Amino acid sequence: MNEKILAGFNQKVWRQSNGFVKTISADLGFAQGWDGSQRQADRPDGEFTFFFGGKQVSTIQGRSTQAQGQRFVGLLEQIIPGAVAAVNGQFFRTQWTNNPFSKGAYSTFSPGQYTTFKKFLYVESDDPNKKQEVSVGNLVFAGEQLSDKFYGFMDGAAQTGRLASNIVMRLAEASQAHAEPTNSYIS
Repeated sequence: MNEKILAGFNQKVWRQSNGFVKTISADLGFAQGWDGSQRQADRPDGEFTFFFGGKQVSTIQGRSTQAQGQRFVGLLEQIIPGAVAAVNGQFFRTQWTNNPFSKGAYSTFSPGQYTTFKKFLYVESDDPNKKQEVSVGNLVFAGEQLSDKFYGFMDGAAQTGRLASNIVMRLAEASQAHAEPTNSYIS
């Protein structure tokens, strides 16, 4: 199970000299945290995402998002001084655990499945010996579950869709190159 609490900040305190740039991992009741506004460099305010996984999710279920957000900002203060002073009090919880389609989880392999199924994943590489595509004849596959780098994420669906379209284009070009010429008459 996975869940997120998004916290609004008046200042991106994690972008200071004693902060971080991409993500942090912690043992403070949340698994990871990251700057949810990292592509908005021109804004002084920002959003910090607290990510919860597994049993951590049960610790935040049934509790006020506001109270939980304040609690985790207080814990973030231990890592990033100034977090409590910079938070603006706006918190949002994703509520993935209540979604009947995701049920609060990303897709993932069970133990032992990766080694069994890795030959069916797209591997994007400039090295032809490492590159791997997912097609059988004219049947081409795509989806997040077929990405070696972004398995279980929307990025994997976008990546494999792009790679699958390249295969389809290559197959279409090969098919046209082998097609018998037709006689056409223009009058």
